[in-house]
Amino acid sequence: DRRQRQMCIRDRSYAAPHFALFSSELLRGYFHAHRIGVYAAGKRAGDSASASFQNAITDVAPPTVASLAGRIGRKLLFYARPEEHAARNMFELGLLALGRAVNQGALSGWELNGIGAQGGARRIGLGSAAELNLLPRTGQGAYASLLRDHDLGLALMYTPHPSLVPIEMASAGMVTVTNTFENKTAEAMAAISGNLVAVEPTLEAIAAGVADAAAAVDDYERRA
Repeated sequence: DRRQRQMCIRDRSYAAPHFALFSSELLRGYFHAHRIGVYAAGKRAGDSASASFQNAITDVAPPTVASLAGRIGRKLLFYARPEEHAARNMFELGLLALGRAVNQGALSGWELNGIGAQGGARRIGLGSAAELNLLPRTGQGAYASLLRDHDLGLALMYTPHPSLVPIEMASAGMVTVTNTFENKTAEAMAAISGNLVAVEPTLEAIAAGVADAAAAVDDYERRA
């Protein structure tokens, strides 16, 4: 099938002679652990034939403690990508976890927004009369402002790459829930930012992570 053909092409590509550039040291570590591509011959060979870099993220001016403390109301931002090609972002699992957190009272009174979806604005019911507002796409400047306007982030990525969105959310002062994946551990993500809360990619763990993050948004020193 198509997936098998894609995997075959991928494997042939990695087997060809090349110098590898990895977009994060976490991704490089995954290739090393699984002996993929330049790491097929071992760590020494892989290290000499590769390098890693840190991706650029959206430039968001860091919030101050005073600006965070002066906000009225609470807002959550979910990286919501329901399209088939974005399955790695686990939209359905994130949606179910938000619904569970709502039904357990963890997000009572919160404004719940989603970004990343193609198409115009629309709403998705989450139970207990709560709704997720899927916002239309914006330009980069408006996106930075949107990040600064929220308190809690949820951005999932079922890959060894840490993903840029949770890092952008954390840099904007949001306590941000993301998921673990093999060597992308909770400790590895917390080393990037203390605002990153990485949990196992399960319904129970994500819902609990959202509840814990919601309880932590009043720690303005941490967020700033």
